Amino acid sequence: MVTSFSTGPEAENSIAFDRRVAWVRTSLAESKMHDQRKSARAPIDIYLNKIIDDVRHLGRARDISVDGIWVSKILEPRHQHRLVGLELQLPGVFEVINALGEIVREDRRGEEGPEGMAIRFVRISPHHRRLISMYVSRHVGNA
Repeated sequence: MVTSFSTGPEAENSIAFDRRVAWVRTSLAESKMHDQRKSARAPIDIYLNKIIDDVRHLGRARDISVDGIWVSKILEPRHQHRLVGLELQLPGVFEVINALGEIVREDRRGEEGPEGMAIRFVRISPHHRRLISMYVSRHVGNA
């Protein structure tokens, strides 16, 4: 069986079309991701406690906003819980921030680092949210 490959204008138009389709798909995916993020995120590199069934599990935060935090798993059993407790300290702040978070997205592949999850704050004191807001405003854009 002989396969022929077109190299004329039809092939160039097809390749150009495929590239445009790929660009549109990428743009839509990026737009959707930005639409889901309502608040500015700042890079952060801290260890924190994620509380599941009253047991503390060590996690490592990658970025934070007033609405939520990205946490990479370190040692943690598989679980089906959507709500987790959080205990963390922002760099330079001695006060421990306590929050209840809802897991809104999980990355099980670990392509961009360790396996982790996006957690949205569902219960956090106004004071702790202000501390996070001040941290983010000082560090946004430093990623």
